Amino acid sequence: MKMQRVMGLLLGAALLVGPVQAEDGWISLFNGKDKSGWHLRNANGHDSWSVEDGALVNTPPADGHGTDLISDLVFWNFELETDFMVPAMNQNSGVYLRGRYEIQILGDHGRPPSGGGCGSIYQLQTASSNPTKRPGEWNHLRAVIVEDVANVWINDVQVIENCKLTRATGSELDRNYQLLGPIFLQGDHGRVAYKNIRVRPMEDNYGDGWIKAFNGKDLTGWQLLWDRENTWEVRDGAMTAVKSGGNDIRTERDDFFNKKVHVEFKVDQNKNSGIYLRGNYEVQVYGSFGKETPTFYDAGAVYGKIAPKVNALTTADQWQVVDAIIVQDSEKGDVPWMEVVVNHRVVIPWQRIEEKYETHPARTTGGPMNDDPKVTGPLRFQGDHDEVAFRNVWIQPLD
Repeated sequence: MKMQRVMGLLLGAALLVGPVQAEDGWISLFNGKDKSGWHLRNANGHDSWSVEDGALVNTPPADGHGTDLISDLVFWNFELETDFMVPAMNQNSGVYLRGRYEIQILGDHGRPPSGGGCGSIYQLQTASSNPTKRPGEWNHLRAVIVEDVANVWINDVQVIENCKLTRATGSELDRNYQLLGPIFLQGDHGRVAYKNIRVRPMEDNYGDGWIKAFNGKDLTGWQLLWDRENTWEVRDGAMTAVKSGGNDIRTERDDFFNKKVHVEFKVDQNKNSGIYLRGNYEVQVYGSFGKETPTFYDAGAVYGKIAPKVNALTTADQWQVVDAIIVQDSEKGDVPWMEVVVNHRVVIPWQRIEEKYETHPARTTGGPMNDDPKVTGPLRFQGDHDEVAFRNVWIQPLD
């Protein structure tokens, strides 16, 4: 499929807000120069964070508390690495996975492990040992979280093995456990410094309960939406709409209701497609690279209803990553809740998708298979507009 590489690069450079991902899959969350890519948990709180000698340094006031620092990017399954330094004994901080599960950071060199000791998943699983260095020395933290299981290493010693994350651990951002979440550095307690913060998303590492909807080889498990020409092929491991004005394609399975979806897409500048949840709620796919103020017709929008709060696309020559969730009480709720994440940035925050529609009378979104907010349906990709490619398609049905 032809991709307008040069135009995408030029226009994308004007507003490149997506994560900068290295060829080995790592995303650097801290540039060593400023706090770009981070925000305070409380915008009105005391900003106790500064950048000193390439490190993020938290120095709470002597007579009060600092403020937690939150990454702008959010993740599901991932590997995290960072270096941390606690300048004195008993200084307290934490690194939160998905903003909900705290790996305790504490100046407790030489002490036996405890539920609140360094390296423990705070009050959930105690570290098996305490390999931390003396105050003022740098330590290396590595953590891996896959679904609801975490593993942690400090200074290359595994201290947490297969911790089941059954609940949030306190001071969490929220308890919306099915949503992607950020890296959260606790700043309201003691002095601490972090550097070399990076994350490697595991985009194709999903556990029990997930369905790999596309096998990367053929269209098994998929069918055309309309009784007309098949305009879909598998090219280079991607499900590809090979011509404009073609056919939509959908999963043969059509009993999805509450679910999470992970999809990667590639599209040219100003080209149009869509990802339909239940076949009815469209997450817009559009080559709106470089557009400063996205509308409810641009990439990441809930089509015609809610505009993305930021344009999170990178460039047209790269694969764009979409994570979307739709949840509704079929007995009580007449409209669903949704969240949309593009390239690890929340573009549609968790909210109700009301029936109000800007340009069409649909109760769901434009072009639904069944304009009923309470019915089940398939995962559907739009192919009747422009050429587009999809890959790495996963579905997790939710209770």
